[in-house]
Amino acid sequence: MQLANPYLLLNLSTAKEKAMNYVSRRSFLRVATGAAGVGLLAACAPVAAPADSGGMGADEPDEMVAELEMWTEMATVPWLGAMDEIVESFNSANPGIQVTHSGFSGLAYEQATKTAFAGGAVPDFLQTDAGPGALSAFIEADQLLDLTDVVEESKGAIYPDALDSVLYKGRYWGAPWAMTVANLMYYNAGILDEHGVDPATLTTWSAFTDACHTFQHAGVTPVLIGAKNAWPGGHWAQHLYIRTFGVKGSVDLFLRGLDVNHESDLRFTDPAGVRVWELIKELLDSEY
Repeated sequence: MQLANPYLLLNLSTAKEKAMNYVSRRSFLRVATGAAGVGLLAACAPVAAPADSGGMGADEPDEMVAELEMWTEMATVPWLGAMDEIVESFNSANPGIQVTHSGFSGLAYEQATKTAFAGGAVPDFLQTDAGPGALSAFIEADQLLDLTDVVEESKGAIYPDALDSVLYKGRYWGAPWAMTVANLMYYNAGILDEHGVDPATLTTWSAFTDACHTFQHAGVTPVLIGAKNAWPGGHWAQHLYIRTFGVKGSVDLFLRGLDVNHESDLRFTDPAGVRVWELIKELLDSEY
């Protein structure tokens, strides 16, 4: 389930009025990002020069057109169609700003983004669920724009925990625009019923491992993970870190690992952190 932040969508119509008063490329892009609600903004991406006004004064801005390129991971239905509709609606309402959207799938997006940053051909907007901490090298290289002022203006309409994910060195480098319920664990109701396991009882780790033992004894593989690319398996550790450190604690812990200047009393070697890997080791040793 993905829910768009209502403030960032409802204020799309304000972008043109603000953008037409821009005095520099960077200030214009800051306004556009705040209105569109897309995660990250490249600091060095090209923007089309305003069209020749034919001698018209600054009070006639309709001749000015800014062309912006936006990349997201929304390459499949229904996300692709939804984002294209948002972009089309925005472009229709704001003829002075034209956004082009390109959607990429999974690893293709990661590779395209890395190549773009390395080659200096970064799009104007980037959507990511990794958070600025994972992009710290690009922030340090001045390839992303500081969006603190934009985020502060709409801070009251953003889920507080979402702000932690776009914070780096005390500044906001992204505009949270959506909430996603992800990394869910699914179960086969038929298999559980066949082996007498009530899913309502699976509320503790011991109940979960007892069920795994039941399935294994019956010749059924208890846990399946599509982890060909490795990172999906990391979701299990993420779940357990959240359970042991809490949401804010786990975010704080991971930010410490990404930002050498991030201050935190938490350590991966704390008893709670060690416990995470003890539980994972238990699953591996038991061949669940």
